[in-house]
Formats: sequence, C-alpha cells, structure tokens
Amino acid sequence: MGFILWHVGRIEDLHTHDTLRRGEQLWVTQKWYEKLGLPRDDNGFGYTPEQVGQFPAPPLESILDYMASVRRETLDYLHTLTEAQLDERPFPDQPERQVGPILVRVQNHECHHQGQIDYLKGLWKPSEK
Repeated sequence: MGFILWHVGRIEDLHTHDTLRRGEQLWVTQKWYEKLGLPRDDNGFGYTPEQVGQFPAPPLESILDYMASVRRETLDYLHTLTEAQLDERPFPDQPERQVGPILVRVQNHECHHQGQIDYLKGLWKPSEK
C-alpha cells in the first residue's frame, strides 16, 4: 500500500509540474527524494512484483506530507486555469495531448490506485493479540 500511495503522489507531481507547468517537480525542488530516502529519478513506473514487494516504503506520515505539498500546488494550478486553457497542448509535437484530458487521466490514475489500496486493506488482517 505504501508503494501505491507514494506512486500516486509522484505521478500527480510529475503531471502537475513537469507536464502541465513545464517546470521541475516538487520531488526535486523540495528535495522530497532526500526526505523520503528514495531515488531522485524514480516514480514507480515499470516495477516488477518483486521490486514492489521489496520497496522500502517511507513512513506513512512522510508520504502524506509529500502528497499534501503536491496537492496544494496542484490546486493552485487548477485555480488559475481558464476553460480555454483546457484545450491547450503542452507538447507541440504531441497534439493529441491536451490539458483537459491530461487532468482527467491523472484523476483516473488516482481513482484506480485508490481502488487497489481499498482492496488491499480489505485483505489485510491485523495480527490478533
């Protein structure tokens, strides 16, 4: 669950800062990779099941702090958008990628992973005392 939660934050950060704002991710500018003790260039894509199982999940509070930082920036960005900007194309060489659909993709990504976390929570049985 820690891996999924961290990955969700990383992808929102990637899309908000790198893709849409065309800037550096908070993961780098605020040195979250150092704070969480994880590789600078990692975002959770391409992991094998074995790698996920060996992922050194940082403490939940630290992941949530990172995600809160990302979410604040995401909401700040969203509050500046106009309806016309939803049709803009951040990548001229990829005309099929518009701001609006990118935002929908991020939301869908987060919803899918929330479902995975909910499923795992349902399977988890705390040890009985």
